[in-house]
Amino acid sequence: MSKKLLSITKRLEKFPHLAARMEALLDIAENTYGDCELANDAERKIIEELNKMGQQILTGWGEKQEAKKRKKCEEDTKSIKHNKKKHGGGQHLEK
Repeated sequence: MSKKLLSITKRLEKFPHLAARMEALLDIAENTYGDCELANDAERKIIEELNKMGQQILTGWGEKQEAKKRKKCEEDTKSIKHNKKKHGGGQHLEK
């Protein structure tokens, strides 16, 4: 197996839903189930799979971005709490 193919395989292991969609596309390309008699049938199925794949990818991407921002916000909040002043403010003025 080539290095490129091994790299792709390794990366797909992190995204099982994407690997399943890729397999479904290969099934269509090979007409594994014999349900694509015409090019229109294959085209329709490919478009459906690509739409599903796109939705899953974007959902996963959005969740990762949200998690990154949440983590950064939590770190910033901890930093702010840690650096808070320990006393109530300025000096008392004598009269």
